[in-house]
Amino acid sequence: MQRRNVGVFCCLLCLVLACSTMMFGCGKAKQEEQKSATNQKTEKTNEPEETGDDVAALLKNVKYVAVIHVKINPEFNIYLDEDENVVALECLNADAKDAYGKKSFAGKTLDETLQTVVSIAAEKGYMKEDQTVALTITECTTDLNATELQTKMDRMVTEAAKEQNITVTTAMDMSEEVRTTQREAGLSCVRWQFQVRCLWWQRFTLKWDGMQENNNT
Repeated sequence: MQRRNVGVFCCLLCLVLACSTMMFGCGKAKQEEQKSATNQKTEKTNEPEETGDDVAALLKNVKYVAVIHVKINPEFNIYLDEDENVVALECLNADAKDAYGKKSFAGKTLDETLQTVVSIAAEKGYMKEDQTVALTITECTTDLNATELQTKMDRMVTEAAKEQNITVTTAMDMSEEVRTTQREAGLSCVRWQFQVRCLWWQRFTLKWDGMQENNNT
């Protein structure tokens, strides 16, 4: 009887030890799993998130010589330095914040910036076939030639859109203040040149009509 009790006790002891071992192992595995998940979460949290340009701070510390107002559906301003590098990109509406609010463009070239702008606009559905992209130079010192800048932007936007298999129309313009400043500095101006050509053609036409009338007389 005594031996039987000892046997039962040993069996119970073994069973208790086995259960304890299993519970300890499961608990340790769960702790390791939780620790691993915590570490992964910490690593993910520590990854630097890209943030948009702090426009106010950038414009306070860096000189800009030109401002380009761009309207696709996102509407924003691009500030340029005298080397045509971007000082900051300022979002002006909700679509612009959605597309570019977390991107930093400071220090990038104008070409690189416009390529990124077009690429994101196409990806998010803001830019479609036969889209009109309006680019207006609202401010520009004589450090840059506004007409040459327009020509470059037209090429950059058109080529960037072509890479997205999209055909766009660029609508270029500049403020009257910029036009006047550029003209007074002896720099070319698209509208001014167009007006001169029209005036020349009108004079030529009037002169030719006058000659024809004299000949008929």
